[in-house]
Amino acid sequence: MKTFIVIFTFIACAFSLPSYGQTAYQHGDLMVNTGLGLGSSVYGGVSLNANVEYFINDEVSLGGGFGYSGYSRSYYFGDRLRINVFYFGPRGSYHFAKALDITNEQLDLYAGVFVGFAVVTASYGGETITGYSGTPGAFGYDFFGGARYQFNPKIGAFGELGFGISIFQFGATFKL
Repeated sequence: MKTFIVIFTFIACAFSLPSYGQTAYQHGDLMVNTGLGLGSSVYGGVSLNANVEYFINDEVSLGGGFGYSGYSRSYYFGDRLRINVFYFGPRGSYHFAKALDITNEQLDLYAGVFVGFAVVTASYGGETITGYSGTPGAFGYDFFGGARYQFNPKIGAFGELGFGISIFQFGATFKL
């Protein structure tokens, strides 16, 4: 609930800020996003993520992403379960500026999907677990909705709520 309140407050503040000029996304724009993910709904742990988006028009972007998520937990007698996930694949987003008639060009609200491949390894007590579901590779996915705010024409911040790789992702965004 706290996450929802923080994101709602961020979006409300962004709508109230004045626009400063032409930073809306258009055909040919290239964005690079890097950040952290918290609370993976599939693998657990914290994730490190990066993705690239190419705008094919002012409403749709396509690109690719990759990242790492890890989970570790100690059990009785000091044995430790460790799951590592490296994932990569294509990503697509729909941007709602036109549909919602958003006039603040610094704000970008979007939703999308990541569908890719996850390389999963697991070990318990230092021994590799064979037969672990998903080892060595599995289908990776993330459904997400997000907000991006450009502080200036080249640098911004983003936050995403999702289901898959991470429940909440946040970080920096760069327009190339």
